[in-house]
Order: sequence, then structure tokens, then C-alpha cells
Amino acid sequence: MPCGVWKVTDIPENKVGRVMAGYRISKPNSVIKEQQPDGLWTVTATFDPCPPGQPQEKARAHKATA
Repeated sequence: MPCGVWKVTDIPENKVGRVMAGYRISKPNSVIKEQQPDGLWTVTATFDPCPPGQPQEKARAHKATA
């Protein structure tokens, strides 16, 4: 089960809905999208806090797929 805050950056407009839907499957407390200055999007999913000793945040850039 995911925990903490998961963030994906640099998402193209045509992929942002899919990224959000992927997070919603895991039932986060919230999923938000924010447009970046370059026109791409960042999606942040917030889950319950992670247990002590585990990282509370995970971030990655979106990988383009054909």
C-alpha cells in the first residue's frame, strides 16, 4: 500500500488524466494536478504517512511513451 506523498512531474496534457487515474486506484487521501510554467503538469497524490524510517516523499519525472 502506498504511503506518504508521491509526485510525478513533466506530464504532457494528453497523459495527465491517465496518471491521476493510476493513483486513484490506490485510494489516496487526495490527488491534485498543477500546471507547470512550461505547460506540462505535476500530479501529487497524498496517502497516509509512511511508517518511521521510510521516506515520506517520492518524486519522479514522467517518462514519455509512444
